[in-house]
Amino acid sequence: MLRVIYCGDEGARIEFEARAQEEYLDFIRAAERYDECLLRSLMRRGA
Repeated sequence: MLRVIYCGDEGARIEFEARAQEEYLDFIRAAERYDECLLRSLMRRGA
C-alpha cells in the first residue's frame, strides 16, 4: 500500500488520483479488446 508522505493540496491530489484511475480503466478496456482481436487474428492465421 502506498502512503502519501506530504500533500500541499489535498483536493488536487484527490482529483489527480481519481482522473488517473479513470484513465487507467478506460485504457485497460481498450487494451483488452485489442488483445482479444489480436488473438483471434492469430488463431485464424494458425500462428
